[in-house]
Amino acid sequence: MASLAPATYINDNVVHFAIRYLLTAPPPFGDDPGLHRARWEDIVAMDSLWFTEIQKRWQATPREAAWFSTSFTKNIDVFQRSYLIVPINDASHWNLILA
Repeated sequence: MASLAPATYINDNVVHFAIRYLLTAPPPFGDDPGLHRARWEDIVAMDSLWFTEIQKRWQATPREAAWFSTSFTKNIDVFQRSYLIVPINDASHWNLILA
């Protein structure tokens, strides 16, 4: 709980927990048939360190970045999923890419 204290930066563990919780928690408004809720199998949630590593490796060589990306997702067919979630921490600010 110390990572949620006032005047404390949110770290990657909190972001990962929040994403996993939102993807697995029951709907907040009950089972509304009109509410679209993606299935867990349709979503790929990347680790926040993935993007940081891609950036570092891209500066070395794009080929190294591509190799790292494919090795990171070797057990996941990302093209068969409907959604991709990528949390990014840049200069102490969190961003979320939803694709």
